[in-house]
Amino acid sequence: LWSTFKVVRKMASPRAKKRRQVNKNLTVIQTLNDFLPQNRAALNAKTLEKIRYTTTFSYDLIFRKYLRYLLNERKFDAEAVSDLLHLKATCQLTDDQMKEVMREIAQRTFKKYGILMTETAGLTADAVMKKAAERSIFSKLLYLAELPELVTQEADITNNLSWQIQEIFGSTSEDTEKLRITTLSELEAEDMEALFALGDADDEEEDVEESGEEAAEVSERSES
Repeated sequence: LWSTFKVVRKMASPRAKKRRQVNKNLTVIQTLNDFLPQNRAALNAKTLEKIRYTTTFSYDLIFRKYLRYLLNERKFDAEAVSDLLHLKATCQLTDDQMKEVMREIAQRTFKKYGILMTETAGLTADAVMKKAAERSIFSKLLYLAELPELVTQEADITNNLSWQIQEIFGSTSEDTEKLRITTLSELEAEDMEALFALGDADDEEEDVEESGEEAAEVSERSES
């Protein structure tokens, strides 16, 4: 009985829970990467249902996790955007769900990095890198928020996703114009990646931990 108790206690420990969460996150990313972008057309509802069964994640949470991975780890080009459009359609996400996903990612990014800054004079080297990472994510989210194929463009500014993301980051109109991506040509995408150079190596580990917290929060909301 004591050995059984120790096994159960170990399985219920925070470290064990985190390990299971990380494994679920990896299942999402690795499974989708088998299709995106090289075999995009073969990604269908059956594949997503298998991911949902294995991880217990909802379709919008699956999309959110892949979007966060894409923003941080993949080159942001036309192929990446096409993958998101196909994944949105396959997940059958509504406009409201898409906007909620992007608002939540914006809020988490702001919580992690603080106010958006384009002038970094006087900051430490570590702070400069973190602000660069934030600017990169902001620019990509702004591009997606202003993409009509991905979300409806609301005429009312208070309901407009682009405006909401700017508000979340505390971006001025001048900052927004500096950081707005106007085209995804291969050359300019490469230039953008060099300009925004993502933050330090610790960011990837922090993102994994945040993904676990994110899933827990979603679970709690669904149960309430």
